[in-house]
Amino acid sequence: FGNGVTGEQMWSSVLEGLLQEHAPRGVRVEVLNAACPGWTTWQGLELLDAWGWSYEPDLVIAGFNNDPGPDYFTDRERVVPAGWRRSALGVAFRSELFLVGREATLALARRLSPEARARYAERHAGEKPRYGGLEGQHPLVRRVPLGEFEDNLRRLDAAARENGARFAWIDMPVNRSLPDLVERYVSWDYRDAAALAAAEEGFPVVEVD
Repeated sequence: FGNGVTGEQMWSSVLEGLLQEHAPRGVRVEVLNAACPGWTTWQGLELLDAWGWSYEPDLVIAGFNNDPGPDYFTDRERVVPAGWRRSALGVAFRSELFLVGREATLALARRLSPEARARYAERHAGEKPRYGGLEGQHPLVRRVPLGEFEDNLRRLDAAARENGARFAWIDMPVNRSLPDLVERYVSWDYRDAAALAAAEEGFPVVEVD
């Protein structure tokens, strides 16, 4: 998504330049970067359904490495289902007054509720937060379960076809210099599932690791 580099160094800018060099005369190539830190295939689908297809893309490139990551709830469970409640929250979260009030309410809850205070301390104790793991005393769950991840890839491919585009998946590179993060977020089962879905549906997989 471009963290730590200038605009011209972002992968989307580099890709746009490479594609433009090989494009037919008179064809203008534009690469839009809709990436966001921490997103999964679930958010990718939500974004495309909300407004992504309005740009009428010819090619959709996706690559997420947070789907296997552990959390207290899956991404689907954490989000209010589509409808009037989500629309209302979408408006509310654009209000600084709402955000300040929300944080004040949560702070008050932590002050008055021993359980809320204990959970907050568990996740934010010390310089290195303790988020727990997939096993142990407080087991967590995958943000996007393996079966749902594979289904999301098939849905991305199908939606692209329905909107006159092609879909490509990228296996994100693994930063092996941070073994704790590799152990936490990298699951080779997910990569195998992506390869299986690609073989059955016919979309390409780009392995950059």
